[in-house]
Amino acid sequence: MDCPFPGMDPHLEQSSIWPDVHSSLIYAIRDQIQAQLNPNYTAAITPYVTFENADSIIEDSLA
Repeated sequence: MDCPFPGMDPHLEQSSIWPDVHSSLIYAIRDQIQAQLNPNYTAAITPYVTFENADSIIEDSLA
């Protein structure tokens, strides 16, 4: 059966298979950007938490 989502495979992207792939990718990208920045600047990762319920989605910044 063909993948119903072109460009991605939801079976490979399950958190049970790659639980930290997104975090690792974010840190690797940050490190690559930081190496190219002027020393006066810092590449920072801003965490956020999303609360969901049946009525709405609310994003709350932790930074």
